[in-house]
Amino acid sequence: MAAVSTLARRLAFALLASVVVTPGVNTEQLANDPVVAVIDGQALTLSEVDARWREQDAGSFAYLQQEQYEARRRALDSIIGAYILEREASRRGISVPKLLDQELPKRMPSVSEAEILEAYTRAGLAAQGVSVDQARDSLVQVLEKRRSRGDALSKYLDELRGAARNISITFDAPRQRIPVLATDRTTGKTGARIEVVEFGDFQCPICRTMVPLLKRLQAEHKDDVRFVWKDFPLDGHPDARPAAEAARCAADQGKFWEYHDKLFDNQQSLGKNRLKDYAKQIKLEPTAFSTCLDKAMHTKDVESALLEAAGHGVSATPTVFINGRLVVGAVPYETYDRIIREELSRPPEAK
Repeated sequence: MAAVSTLARRLAFALLASVVVTPGVNTEQLANDPVVAVIDGQALTLSEVDARWREQDAGSFAYLQQEQYEARRRALDSIIGAYILEREASRRGISVPKLLDQELPKRMPSVSEAEILEAYTRAGLAAQGVSVDQARDSLVQVLEKRRSRGDALSKYLDELRGAARNISITFDAPRQRIPVLATDRTTGKTGARIEVVEFGDFQCPICRTMVPLLKRLQAEHKDDVRFVWKDFPLDGHPDARPAAEAARCAADQGKFWEYHDKLFDNQQSLGKNRLKDYAKQIKLEPTAFSTCLDKAMHTKDVESALLEAAGHGVSATPTVFINGRLVVGAVPYETYDRIIREELSRPPEAK
C-alpha cells in the first residue's frame, strides 16, 4: 500500500500548506467568516461583502458560486479517482496503467457489424480483393483504438467508488431556496424528495428540448420527483409572454401541462389566433379561454414571475434548480439524472 500512503501524505501536506494564520486574528473567525476590511474600528466580513454582491447582482453571484463549486468538485473527483485507482492497483500488485489496460477494454462498447462494414467500405478493401471476413480482425482493432477511453474510465471509477465503504463526500453544492407559489404549475407527487424547478420560455428552443428530457426523468424516478414550471419569457421572444399568459388561462381550466406540451409542439407558430386554436384542440372551453386571453387576465402574474426570477439571478432559459442546485442551459440527460441520484443519496433531512 505504499502508493496509497504517498498519496495520503501529499494530500495532508497540501491541506497543511493551505492554512495561513494572521497574527492577532481569531482563527475560528478566520475560517468561518474572515474579516476583509476594518472601517473606523468596525470589522467588515466576507459574508457581508457577499450579501451585498448578491443584492446588487444576483445572477453573477449565483453563476460564479456554481462555477467555483463545479471546478472544486472536478478536482475532488480527480483526487478520489486517483486514490481508488492506486489502491486497487496496489491490491492487485500491478501498476495503474496496467490496471487500466486490463479493465477499460471490458467497459468499452463492442464494435458493431455496421461499423465494421462502414470501415470496410471506406477503406476500399473490396476493390483490393480483400473480403470482410479477412479484414474483420484488423478493422476491429483499428475501430477499438479510435474509441475514447474516457467513458470506460468513468464507468470503472463509478464501479470502484460504488464498492468502496470508506469514502464519504460531504462537500455540498451551492443552493438557493426557490419557493413554490400558488400560481406556479406543478406535476408529480407533493412532498417528493426532489423538486425540479424550471424557469422557462415557450419560445425558447432549448426549453423545447427539455420536454422529453423531463418526461424521461419523471418516468425514471416516478414519485421521487416533482416538477415546477415558472414563467420567464425573454424580451427577445415576442410571442413568449402572450404564450405564458395563455398557458395560465389553460391552467385556470386544469389543463396547463397539456397546453404546455401543445405550445412546445408548435413553437414556430405562437400568434394569438393560434393560441386560441390550441385551446380548442385540447378541448378547453373556448369562450372562457378567449376572454381570459383577450382581457390579459394573467399579465400581472407573468410580470410577478419575471420579478421573482430576477431575484434569483435568472437571466437565461432554461434555468433549472434541482433542490436548489443551479443548472443552466443545454445539458444532457445524464447531468440531470446524476444530480437527482446524488440528491436521493442524501439523508432526507439534508434536503
